[in-house]
Amino acid sequence: MLLEQKYIRNYQANGVVMIPSVVPLTEAETLLSRIDAFANSSQDAWTTDRQDGFSDRYLWPKHLWMWDFCGAHSLPQLAAELMDSTSARLYFDHIFIFIRHGATKTATPWHQDRPYWPFQGSKIASIWVALSASDEASGGLRFVSGSHSGSQMYAAKPFRNHDPDDWVSQNRDGVSMPEIDANPEEFDIVSFAVQSGDVLAFNSKTIHGALANGDPDKRRAALSIRYLGDDVTWDPRVGTDPIIQADDVALQPGDPLDGEPMFPQLWP
Repeated sequence: MLLEQKYIRNYQANGVVMIPSVVPLTEAETLLSRIDAFANSSQDAWTTDRQDGFSDRYLWPKHLWMWDFCGAHSLPQLAAELMDSTSARLYFDHIFIFIRHGATKTATPWHQDRPYWPFQGSKIASIWVALSASDEASGGLRFVSGSHSGSQMYAAKPFRNHDPDDWVSQNRDGVSMPEIDANPEEFDIVSFAVQSGDVLAFNSKTIHGALANGDPDKRRAALSIRYLGDDVTWDPRVGTDPIIQADDVALQPGDPLDGEPMFPQLWP
């Protein structure tokens, strides 16, 4: 067992947990320098977003440094233990180095991740590795504690009105997200102050978002790694993320992910 039981209990009960000092500071700094170099290069792909800074995702198939990190520091085992899974497979990495740099006014709306992704199953976790200090006031993530429980799914929607990812607009699953900020007393909203190397782990059904950054001296930099557990099955619904499509895998809808190289098993 890698984790103390208190972290597993908190994750299972609340859908989110903060685990301090998972990644050594020097290694977090090395990763951030590599991401900065990548962001400053001309390697734009269709997943690149330079609005308010820089984000990109699904680097692991082409960049060994990202592949190595996704399997390092016992992160896959950590994800498996939190999910109560016998294994952990890699879906994709997602770097956020741009978000809310220098008091931007952009906020991340409340959402669940699951409606955007081509899977069914309860054991899907994001391991958000902080690469800079952040808190709620500087654009740190906020969560609705306990929102992962139950069967309710909320409709996926583009994060910006001009979002080119029109695949999202084709998604017809779920109901409208409630007006959380208009009625905060009705929800158990939690946030965490994190330092570089800390981890936020959250369930793919946990509602989360972020305020705009009110601190002109801070940027929020992070890597979020999405891991898949042993109850996950392939479900390429219309309107789900097309980074891995039906033609890319030897799977039929409803199949488990065992043996599929597009979702490599990283633990054990």
